[in-house]
Amino acid sequence: MSSGCVLAPPDRSAEFGELVDELRSMPGVNGVRDRYSSGFSQGRELRLEVLVEDAATVGELAAVSDTVRSADADGQFDRFTRRLIFALPQDSRFYSGVSRFVVGWGGWQAGYDAPAACWLELTHLYPGLVVDTIGHTPGAERNLLDVYLRTGPTAEAGPAGPDTLTAERAITRCLEVGGPGGGYEIRFRLDGPVVELAGSAPDVRRVLALHRVLAGLGGSGEEYAVAGFRMDGDELAEVTVAAVPEAAGVAEPDAEAVLRDLDSATAGAGVPGGEVGEPRILVAE
Repeated sequence: MSSGCVLAPPDRSAEFGELVDELRSMPGVNGVRDRYSSGFSQGRELRLEVLVEDAATVGELAAVSDTVRSADADGQFDRFTRRLIFALPQDSRFYSGVSRFVVGWGGWQAGYDAPAACWLELTHLYPGLVVDTIGHTPGAERNLLDVYLRTGPTAEAGPAGPDTLTAERAITRCLEVGGPGGGYEIRFRLDGPVVELAGSAPDVRRVLALHRVLAGLGGSGEEYAVAGFRMDGDELAEVTVAAVPEAAGVAEPDAEAVLRDLDSATAGAGVPGGEVGEPRILVAE
């Protein structure tokens, strides 16, 4: 055998099929979308998307994850790329989508309970939301709860729009479940910049108002676009900006220009909570 020959992984389709059948019979599971691939052209992949019942509990999700981890204990799937995701189909008044809670194949971590509870609760309290949630990351310096809220085409309808109110309620609930003071820092992905909440619980209306203002910065004719910002309490502490496409001829954003535009954009914008302080400017790579 030549030293350059790469052996294909053993056929594990039967074992994988047994695992899928077991998961489908577990409490809280409404179905399983599975993918098994071991060919050189398709890649070596195992994917489980577990469709959860409306009444599924955090404990039932954890039990499913433990079953997957136990089936993998002897390393029989080690040579495959593996993914485990919980999913709940969502029918909003705008479109149909799927809310997902990303776990990973390595099993339920101690820090997953609060993010999972947040995810389950949001998908039931606010059916107009499609929620992607990534919880505790093993080995990370902090527990970061990453929540992507999609509310449909009218997400930018304005301060009194129904989707803005929905997002406000959802953010408030996430903060109650696992946010500042609850062991997690929260990063929300809305339509526009990413907002990260740190420190004490912020005024959510102020955060959303700032989000709308910053979402309007950058774009056509501008030198930069706001990629994200961090709130420490109710203060705007940090803004991350990125240069517009190279065609604009801008190497990187200028901090003074960013601060000037921030001051201009927030002046008279109806942002609740007083004037915006001078945030730290970071340039996205």
